[in-house]
Amino acid sequence: MQTLTKVFGPQVAMFFTTETKGVSISEVSRRQAEAKQHNDEFWGKIQDAVAGFFQKVLSFVGAGTSMPQTLDVVTVSQNDLAAYNGVAERNANTAILMHGVKLFKRLQEQLQSMDLTLFAVESMPVAPERPEAPEAPLPPARTALGTLCGTDAFMELANIDEIIAQLKPQVLEKFDFAFFKRANGLNSRAAALGKLLSEQGSFFRQLIKPLPKGGEQLTQNGVVITSWKRAYSEEQLKEFAEFRDTLQSEYNNLQMQLNGCKKQIKDAVRAYNLQQERLYQEVYSDYMLRYAEYQTAIKKQSDEYRQAVNAYAVDMERVRSSAETLRQQALAELADLRVRAE
Repeated sequence: MQTLTKVFGPQVAMFFTTETKGVSISEVSRRQAEAKQHNDEFWGKIQDAVAGFFQKVLSFVGAGTSMPQTLDVVTVSQNDLAAYNGVAERNANTAILMHGVKLFKRLQEQLQSMDLTLFAVESMPVAPERPEAPEAPLPPARTALGTLCGTDAFMELANIDEIIAQLKPQVLEKFDFAFFKRANGLNSRAAALGKLLSEQGSFFRQLIKPLPKGGEQLTQNGVVITSWKRAYSEEQLKEFAEFRDTLQSEYNNLQMQLNGCKKQIKDAVRAYNLQQERLYQEVYSDYMLRYAEYQTAIKKQSDEYRQAVNAYAVDMERVRSSAETLRQQALAELADLRVRAE
């Protein structure tokens, strides 16, 4: 990864590896599908438990009166509900892998078109200027922000995935892999807990829901009476309520930690943008000094101008050849990258 790191910086080693313990780009999709299958199984079980929170009891009144019959339903235990930890862990692992895939595609696209001349040589050849009319120095361009989107729009972002996706490498490298893994873990765990606790029709909302109304249905032989009872004892309902409060407390704590991660990232962006503005002001002051020197330099003679032009052309051809070689090396290294999973 030496060439890629030279071009794109530490972010390559942060998210990728060439070791076999890494995950190939093609393998990521399979793992994502496998994780989704396991998550769907968990939420399907929860949905079945929600549907079976109340048991239907059928009684028959009339000729051949029978004992009330309670229909079977799917129930869950606290251990079943605690399996949301697996959902959170799978989502966290998938999220960090998908960050790597997105970054891989971005690097691949940039390598096809970016100018690598500055990476191919230690310093660029300086084009010769005609003594009678030297080229005036150009004013410096405004320094780039630390995010792909505008600063105001970035500061309004609330989703941690979108926040990380908008960071440029200069800000990304201010954090380590462990930070992003922790942030994704917090986000995935909070999302799973939030869905378990708050989604309409969730299991815990059934705790406070009244029993469905029963009914009677007249038949040729008598009357079928339908009534309902809870599938759980009062002691179980109390334990579920206490478990819900525990999960809610954990959810609030996760949100607090996640908000702290978001603040760290946004503070880093603010600090980077401020530093870039200061650097720009310094460069602009230097530009003004060089412009004054340019006004003096227009009087200089250049007897060897043509020789310098030829030498410059040779040097630039060498730079372009080196840059293209560097591009091919980087593309070859990119093809061997594997996404870090731990």
